Amino acid sequence: MTNSIDQNTNASTITSLLQPTHTVLTVDLARCRNDENRDRWFPFTPEDLAYAQSVCAGCPLAKACLTAGQDNKELGVWGGRYLEKGVELPLPAERRRQRDQRVS
Repeated sequence: MTNSIDQNTNASTITSLLQPTHTVLTVDLARCRNDENRDRWFPFTPEDLAYAQSVCAGCPLAKACLTAGQDNKELGVWGGRYLEKGVELPLPAERRRQRDQRVS
């Protein structure tokens, strides 16, 4: 999957946005920190979202990550939730499916 988002920039954005909640807690503990599938953090398919959520599951920084994504109005998976402009939403494909079901 390719998209126009610079994945290296996003990795450093995530790192800079996640502030430790305790002095011993650092972004190095984030389960996504060295993930090789960075494009899956900006998912547009249910499979990519499921992958990102599985990595977030059990992450000690998930709550701080979600808060950072919401506060900074981010796009993508933050703390296991899909955000657009910091607001949790279904994936675009799921929104289209829901809209089509309402129209039918």
